[in-house]
Amino acid sequence: MDKIQRKIQKETEKKYKKVKTASEALTLFNNMKSFIFDNKNYLSFRSSESARYLTELDYLRSLQCRLAGREYLTGRI
Repeated sequence: MDKIQRKIQKETEKKYKKVKTASEALTLFNNMKSFIFDNKNYLSFRSSESARYLTELDYLRSLQCRLAGREYLTGRI
């Protein structure tokens, strides 16, 4: 990862630090996905914005998977 990618990743992690459940993460993921793709907003994004939004989308998906696995293993489902 280069400097810019690391910076975006750190900002994204800080932004979603308070997410504690898989359902919360999935809701945020779906909202972000809708914001990017459903309204065709991605056609008007600058490349730096696209990188930021897609990084957030990827992070939210991995966060949701991680939290769902943790909930499954601890029996909180």
